[in-house]
Amino acid sequence: AHPTNLPPNSGFHLSLLDLMMFTLGIRGRRHPTPKTSEPQPPPAGPLTREEVDAAYDERISYGDTKARFIAAILDAEGAPMTFAAIVDRYETYGGARTRFTEADKKLLAKRSDIVVDGDVLRLSDDADLHSMRDAIRKRARSGLDRKRRTAEHVVWREHANVRERKQREDALRLRRAVVAAFPHPEAPTRIDAFDFTSGERITFEGDSLGTFAGWISLFDVVIGIRPHLTLGSCGVDFHRFQQVLDLLPAKKTHTVDGHQIQIAWNAIVEGTLGVSVEPNAIGTLVALYRYAWLHRVLWLMVGANGAVRIPIEAGVPGDVTGYQALHSAQEAGAVVAMWVGIPPEVATDVVRALQPVVRARVLEIRMEAGRTQIIVEDERGRTRHVDLDELNGLDITGCEDFAWRLPVTWRG
Repeated sequence: AHPTNLPPNSGFHLSLLDLMMFTLGIRGRRHPTPKTSEPQPPPAGPLTREEVDAAYDERISYGDTKARFIAAILDAEGAPMTFAAIVDRYETYGGARTRFTEADKKLLAKRSDIVVDGDVLRLSDDADLHSMRDAIRKRARSGLDRKRRTAEHVVWREHANVRERKQREDALRLRRAVVAAFPHPEAPTRIDAFDFTSGERITFEGDSLGTFAGWISLFDVVIGIRPHLTLGSCGVDFHRFQQVLDLLPAKKTHTVDGHQIQIAWNAIVEGTLGVSVEPNAIGTLVALYRYAWLHRVLWLMVGANGAVRIPIEAGVPGDVTGYQALHSAQEAGAVVAMWVGIPPEVATDVVRALQPVVRARVLEIRMEAGRTQIIVEDERGRTRHVDLDELNGLDITGCEDFAWRLPVTWRG
């Protein structure tokens, strides 16, 4: 019996596979629809000078014949050129390493894509410009991308320079205060303070201690030993300040050659300033902060003749280190004043501060025996070498687009 309702002799027959697909509801296989060919884009326009520049990038590659180079130049110029002009352009792209002579002109005259008329060369009317342009543009792609990225970087760098200069100017305007609380940071009965902007020293004690909160609120940056505790004890919210810097590390030990070394405050003072002085005095804290500001490190004395670095983030956005400032001063030709040796704030009758190097220009900054040396020339034309790690004060002025001041001394 026939498996369908069709008459047996209707002329319509199903194969077993067709029957299974029909029963299971599976569509039969369709023949692929022939695709209509898409119209090809018209040949691109003439080459530009920028494309030729990017393709050759000041060199003639061995993969490009002289004829292709000449055809690219003629196409970019859009007009015939003399043989002498072609030679000049060829040498501009570094082709002087390969000889380009009159014999080459004779060979060019045998080509079908270039017409030589006396001393003038032009493209023939039936030249395969599409193939030539495609090859040149393919080669120019990476060069154009590089030039684009370079141009974008230049714009970004200009904007970044403006932004960095604005940040630096804002940072220089920040009012910074160093505070030393006695006898304890969390319960002071006397607070010595130093205003970095005005160079003023002031002591809050007795009845005047109540005015400290109003005075310190005028500042943007507060520095000291556990200054958060001092501010809290005086009813000042330390979150209002842009930075509250603790010169005493929070950790109690430091790893040196695999050994744990106890961090003692006296060892930090001696290792950084090079002299044993009253560790909690306001002058000591000012000198330590200035050094941390310059170098972003303090030094821990670990033996009779050695000290190790302890990193400290003493800068706010826009602050630069002494190393960065000296590099900028060197580029700008600015005059610098540097204080080396014992800081003036800790000088006593026994310990005397060294004299600063005044009004000198930075000639070079280089590494010598693992130390960063600053080579400067003073007003008398003398060359001096200054160890960057010994720098305790820096003042850079007298330049239109760069000025950086970290006070060398204070008044009074």
